[in-house]
Amino acid sequence: MLLVTGAAGHLGNVLIRHLLERGYTDIRAMVLPGEDRTPLAGLNVDIAEADITRPEMLPAAFEGVTRVMHLASLVSIGDAAEDLIQRVNVEGTRNIIEASKAAKVERLLYVGSIHAFARPDGPLLNEQVPLAPQTSAPYERTKSAATRLVLDAASELDTVVAAPSGVFGPFDFKRSEVGTGIRQWMERPSTVMLPGGYDFVDVRDVAEGLRLVLEQGRRGQVYLLGNEWIEMAEMARQVMHQTHGRAKVTLIPLFMAHSLAKVALWDSKRRGVRPVLTPYTLETLMAPYRLDWSKARTELGFTVRPISQTAEDTVKWWQENWEAGGGRR
Repeated sequence: MLLVTGAAGHLGNVLIRHLLERGYTDIRAMVLPGEDRTPLAGLNVDIAEADITRPEMLPAAFEGVTRVMHLASLVSIGDAAEDLIQRVNVEGTRNIIEASKAAKVERLLYVGSIHAFARPDGPLLNEQVPLAPQTSAPYERTKSAATRLVLDAASELDTVVAAPSGVFGPFDFKRSEVGTGIRQWMERPSTVMLPGGYDFVDVRDVAEGLRLVLEQGRRGQVYLLGNEWIEMAEMARQVMHQTHGRAKVTLIPLFMAHSLAKVALWDSKRRGVRPVLTPYTLETLMAPYRLDWSKARTELGFTVRPISQTAEDTVKWWQENWEAGGGRR
């Protein structure tokens, strides 16, 4: 039995679709108690309700499990409470490790993030870069700590880590940050954008990459899964051209963007909604380095499709599933 945590999330549901297409059977999808299961509708999987922050709930979910793919985590662009991020990303991962040991699983794959790593001194971020220090932003700090827990456990348990970059694509039922941005660009042919960009990768390619890491990855190793850096304004233009046949993108000057990010974060907290812009977002978009994921390509045969294809497919999916999700989460 293969257990997938975070199964109802964007990457989780796409991973399960990929595994089923590849002939996997006996998949157990772990979801939070009461969580919306729409992303898993029609998929031939066993459903287990459990919360990774409540270790007493895990033994039942782990019954008969031989391999684990741990995706469940809390993603934050600088807006979530630090104690909640710590509880989910670090203590939750610790609980998964202990449950895996107790169940004597054969392999534990942890899905981390490129944000678990420190900012590189050179132009490239790869697996040789040290993990982020504990003085980093809360999300970076917790993903770094969780990655360290998994790697340290490799002496007792067969563990391996995959660290994707910015994931987006179809089947985005819960409306991720990128998915929300794409929907906004689809609604009108003009927008105001921040400077900078990011390394994005298709969620379907990451799903395949996770399978490759599970099947072929070396014990105690980390594999970055990325694609290419793209300017956010360019992605917006592509989506608008596909949807409207025209595009007008105005870039915000960097000095204004810094002030706007602080105001946007404050306003989102005041209104009790998730922000689309924070100082952490801007810092990430302006990072000068690029991702080197050649290790996954060389060792595992990991391949990716053009980001332009991902954007096109994502627009088509939203056109067919506009009401999916019901709001950002």
